[in-house]
Amino acid sequence: MQEETRLKILLVENDKAIEDEFAATIKGSEEFTLVKSVTGEKAALELIANAYPDIVITELKLSQGDGINLICEIREMQGDLPTKPYVVVLTSNTSDAVTRMLNHFADYMFIKNIDDFGADLVLRHLSRMKDFFSTKTSRKGVDGALVTAPLDKRQRLKKHIENTIVNRLSISTNLLGREYIIEALIIGVGIEFEGRRTLQHTKDVYPVMKRLYKNRIPNINSAITVAIVSAWAETDEDTLREVYSAYINPERGMPTSGEFLKYFVKKLKDEGWKL
Repeated sequence: MQEETRLKILLVENDKAIEDEFAATIKGSEEFTLVKSVTGEKAALELIANAYPDIVITELKLSQGDGINLICEIREMQGDLPTKPYVVVLTSNTSDAVTRMLNHFADYMFIKNIDDFGADLVLRHLSRMKDFFSTKTSRKGVDGALVTAPLDKRQRLKKHIENTIVNRLSISTNLLGREYIIEALIIGVGIEFEGRRTLQHTKDVYPVMKRLYKNRIPNINSAITVAIVSAWAETDEDTLREVYSAYINPERGMPTSGEFLKYFVKKLKDEGWKL
């Protein structure tokens, strides 16, 4: 089976032995491919928001964050994803409260301390169920839809944004807005629009970032604005004009967050970047 037709799995697991077992089993499968294996909630949410796995297999006890929170976040953000992930939980906790919660939020649960538990058992279940959960659902704005993004291409785009935009604008790594700008531009590049509609950052980008960073939209916008103010204060005029050539209201002396993001998303797309 060709790589692009295989279902993508994200593994969130602390136990190295279990991680290695899943990696080896998935590698030998013709039906599945492993997007990545991570150990924390934040890393998992970032991958879900950008790599769009078809399946998320997660432990409840994570090195960072919490598996229950992760599952709830997945269900909250799935309307903004082109793929509704099938969520499989691996756990040794069989308390009534946890079981009731998982029955509501997870698609399936495997108990780790049973005799035949293993990656092969989980993948056999997924193979039987794949026709029931592999339907894609697109998140659309007015006209546009998100598209899937291979991790290597995303990393190349991130490095390009760092080298050609945020570094040249002298945006410090100490500013949270730097990270938000990079993420917002990556998300924006991953959105395709039909007709003449262009990027609406508050509608197309910020809701995804709100779920990813667990932060309020005004806080995200404020951090990006602070980074832009810093850029226009720290960067010489010639570099500013070279990097950002769009019209700027002379009364403000710098672009708004929306103008900034829209300009660079269009510029990146014009350069041929796609996700």
